[in-house]
Amino acid sequence: VYDVPTAAAAQGTKIQPVTLLETEISLRNLCIHRAKEFTLKLKPKGSPNNASSSAVVAELERPPTVRVRLNLQGPLRSQVQTLLHYFQLYLQLIDTTQDQVVDPLYQKVKPILPVVPVGIGIGAVPVVTTTVVVSPLIIGISLLFFPITLPLVVLIACLFGGGVGCLSILLLSTRQGRNLIDQNIVQNGFVQNHLLTSPVTQSVLYQTGDDDAIPTPVSLLRCYVVPEDMWYRLFFSLSIDLVGSLSYLLPVVGESFDGPWAPIQSMLIMALYNSSTPNLKYVSLAEELLPFTDVLPSATIGWATENMPGLIEEWKELYQSGGGIGELSMMSGKSIPKPSDRADDSQSNMGGTVERSRKTQPTPEQKRAILRDMQNYSERLSVNS
Repeated sequence: VYDVPTAAAAQGTKIQPVTLLETEISLRNLCIHRAKEFTLKLKPKGSPNNASSSAVVAELERPPTVRVRLNLQGPLRSQVQTLLHYFQLYLQLIDTTQDQVVDPLYQKVKPILPVVPVGIGIGAVPVVTTTVVVSPLIIGISLLFFPITLPLVVLIACLFGGGVGCLSILLLSTRQGRNLIDQNIVQNGFVQNHLLTSPVTQSVLYQTGDDDAIPTPVSLLRCYVVPEDMWYRLFFSLSIDLVGSLSYLLPVVGESFDGPWAPIQSMLIMALYNSSTPNLKYVSLAEELLPFTDVLPSATIGWATENMPGLIEEWKELYQSGGGIGELSMMSGKSIPKPSDRADDSQSNMGGTVERSRKTQPTPEQKRAILRDMQNYSERLSVNS
């Protein structure tokens, strides 16, 4: 803001600019390589008693603002740069192979491609027939020796899934596959507007933070996987315990699946409850690694430790205040009488006693006990008289 005296301006004297108003913005509100616009309020520089800047603000009808467009620039992490370098070399290898091997081979076999499906169909008839005939025998043997054949089935499924995954990555690495990804994923705005601008992604890709530390898997799980709502976290915790207990479906053999699941469950529990129960992750890891201890619901225990004290206090306050009884009854699943009803019952005299006796009739034994008490009371009155 230029504070130029009128006389100096008339004489054409060159006056240096004087800062009268200022504003500030936190860098946490910005994204690296992503321009953002802000409308910021200007305030007097320094203390509020700054006479010149306060005079400028007083002359204006409303607080002045400034509109700026900011774009942070920052280098990628060295690890990310290395990965990108090798990924570019991989894409160059794919393009070279496609140009020098795949395309010439395709041009040679292109004339016979129309008859290939017919040949495959003829050769597939005996294979399909044999598979249909033998499949009941294979299924029966698998069910009979299910605990033994399950690891083999899982191994075959993993090999098949790995092969399909590698083939899919190879096809998506070609020029046609990259164009398909660019049209359906990159250009729809999700990658640019959400994925690359999230705080965790920015700290993974760029050199940010005081200690330049890469986010851990736990922080990634806490940001993208773990829910925030209390009741959703309960459902998530129950799901974790359910997956950990699935090994009981296969006695003895199922314990072998706890090894890969143990670190995953420990990281999930760290992302959920490390702030409230920091030692629970060790209990979870031991529970999954030790045999026949999967019945311990470690994730649900963490949820109860974090939330049950607050819920109990909330229920007590609702119960004592008399407000929100309907909500409390719906949450607890029980019908709870209002405190006002209990006060009316305690303050009632004979009429209240008669009313309660009508609602709950005493048994014959209780009637005889009441008569005995009345006779004893009358005898004590006569003796005192």
